[in-house]
Amino acid sequence: MFKLHKKEKETASAPSYKITKDTIIEHRRKVIAEGRRFKYPFQYSKHKLVFNTIIISFAALIVFSVFVWQQLYIAQNSSDFFYSIARIFPLPVAKIDGENVLFSDYLMKYRSAVFYLENKEQVDLSSADGKKQVAYVEQQSYKDALADAYVKKVANKSHITVSDQEVNDFIKNQNKENNVQQSTYEAVIKDYYNWSPSEYKQIVKEKMLRQRVSYLIDGTAKKQNDLLSSYIVKNGSDKTLKNIVEDFNKAHNYNLSYAESGIVLKSNHDYGLTSEASLLNKNEILKSFKTTSGDGYYFIQLLDKNSTNVNYGYVKISLTQLSKDIDGVEKSGKVVNYIKL
Repeated sequence: MFKLHKKEKETASAPSYKITKDTIIEHRRKVIAEGRRFKYPFQYSKHKLVFNTIIISFAALIVFSVFVWQQLYIAQNSSDFFYSIARIFPLPVAKIDGENVLFSDYLMKYRSAVFYLENKEQVDLSSADGKKQVAYVEQQSYKDALADAYVKKVANKSHITVSDQEVNDFIKNQNKENNVQQSTYEAVIKDYYNWSPSEYKQIVKEKMLRQRVSYLIDGTAKKQNDLLSSYIVKNGSDKTLKNIVEDFNKAHNYNLSYAESGIVLKSNHDYGLTSEASLLNKNEILKSFKTTSGDGYYFIQLLDKNSTNVNYGYVKISLTQLSKDIDGVEKSGKVVNYIKL
């Protein structure tokens, strides 16, 4: 009771503090000084929050990266989600002669082949035969992606390009030959191969680039083509293409083969061979024709035709140097594989 009474007495005797015009500045300073006690802990908490956020985000990124790596490189998950990840980030599935082979390129080919097997050929992918076919298309898709990467390296070195306009023109010509609308063509591509328009354009671009590189580097095929072209000019005025090739093989120690199409419709789609043959006169020979398949040089002789059909003979000089070069790179140990097939 005594202490309480004393405290009340001290409080009652304490002078009151009034804020006036003369003391307001000093009062403001006191209030600000009292507030500084709470400012520094708050700043410390804010910095700590930012720091913790960075740490958590970095840890989450590492966990996600490890998860993606495990799914793509170990489990080889080819689902839509991980395919999208591979298309966003330039992840390599292999390296050939120093050139990265993109995971997205490999998956685009592989997923399309598996889609065709399952939906068009009705293959049970879980069966023994289905697993064998999947393993086969896996290997083929991988080799195709390796070849595309090697072609890109050669094309960059040789300054060979394919423009988007050239790709669009090629697709338009295909649609014109097939007499279909663009929307119909895209629907067919989606239905058969599960490719979007942009994916199909990428496939076409890679194919056109490979053709140009193949023709450029294949000196042997070019030499045979030039020799046969000259031989036909000098010795082919009254001979069939079959006889010309037989004589040519004997003269130059080559082994070119002659073949005939048989009677086919003029609308036959064989990379332009039939359409070119139908423009010739009977027994006329077309020298050094490059088909849209880009697999070699063709020599064509029209044997017969009518309003709807055509029959022609042909000789093909195949392009083989690209395959030889890629095989040589693999044998020399310049291919690094990041997944196990």
